[in-house]
Amino acid sequence: MTTPQTVAWVVGGAAVVWLLLRGGRAPGTVLLGIGKALLFGVIGLFLLNLAGQYIQVYIPVNPVTALLVGLLGVPGLAALLVIQLWILV
Repeated sequence: MTTPQTVAWVVGGAAVVWLLLRGGRAPGTVLLGIGKALLFGVIGLFLLNLAGQYIQVYIPVNPVTALLVGLLGVPGLAALLVIQLWILV
């Protein structure tokens, strides 16, 4: 990793921590909410991939897709399916 990338990661991480600490709610509740969204997203993607093996649909489980499904719910899952089936194929 180059020096500018390292500086960007450190500054970005510091900005996220600052925003979490400055928010109106306690940082623990914000992180707990993000954690719950990630957990529900992973479960939703796992179930989709489990059912999708019969129709050859697979959406990779990573933090971005899990957070998208966790925060948006079924519309987020539908958006990922549309992207996977129509745009990426």
